Amino acid sequence: MVFKAIFETGHANQTAKVLSVSAPKISRCLNHMRGIFDDELFYRRQYGLKPTPLAETLYPSICRALSTLLGLSQGTPLGQNPDGPCLTLAVHSHLLIPLSQRIRQQQRAGQLGPVHLQLWRDDTAERLHRGDLDLGIALEAPNFDDLEAQPLGEVASVCVVAREDHPLWSLPQPLTLELLSQYPFLYYIGQGFNERMDPLEAYCRREGLTLPRVDGVTDREEWVAHLLTMDSFAFAGPAACCGPLAQLPGLQCQVLPDEQVARLHGAMVAPRYYLVERRAAYRRYDDAVRAQVLGWLDGVLDSPK
Repeated sequence: MVFKAIFETGHANQTAKVLSVSAPKISRCLNHMRGIFDDELFYRRQYGLKPTPLAETLYPSICRALSTLLGLSQGTPLGQNPDGPCLTLAVHSHLLIPLSQRIRQQQRAGQLGPVHLQLWRDDTAERLHRGDLDLGIALEAPNFDDLEAQPLGEVASVCVVAREDHPLWSLPQPLTLELLSQYPFLYYIGQGFNERMDPLEAYCRREGLTLPRVDGVTDREEWVAHLLTMDSFAFAGPAACCGPLAQLPGLQCQVLPDEQVARLHGAMVAPRYYLVERRAAYRRYDDAVRAQVLGWLDGVLDSPK
């Protein structure tokens, strides 16, 4: 455990905090390991401890050994025992509610242990790289050599969201982009997708339409508060999010017709989700848990995996 923590944090003091032991104990343990392997294991550098070539070779085996010991002590793989260790999953904000509902259904049936869902943030890829998180679901494949990103599916369906007394709900049905463009628009900035311009803005420019106002936010709570207190509407996807959003007090949502979604995206690539995880040798979970995580996404993402 000390070897793994030093390798991942690069600092003896931080390792002591992670393992809740004293710094001198970490130093004694490191010296003992150096004697066992007859190798320095970690060189001291200006910004921390750098692993030697032998330490690089040992790290995957040590991760597998710890995972095996953890499985033996718990009796079942990570995330499958209700009283066992917790699977930690970082998820893009649009998927938090539908995924948590799927997970809770399995927990009620006694088929799943604790799962810690977190919001995918700017530092999440770095935390995955360090081993602080087990895996994540993001809108962009992180640029980390030690992380793997598997495409999961595109967001081919879209919901229109606004407060329940918004004037757009009295518009002729079904809703069209021309009708929606008469009202202020709010979009949730997705890294790697609409950081500079949202597809609706691009569509309106192509068609010569002018939106009364466009606002972008990066916080989910701010997004909800803006919709409740302003005259804006927003898009959310995939369509599986429509039900959970409609349950929020004061909001109403409706699925945008497929032909309007096709016009909205136009030549732009629809947002795509990725399963982001460490290399297989460094994971704390087995293939069965990984398959279970992918199963939670069935019916949530639009395109097949």
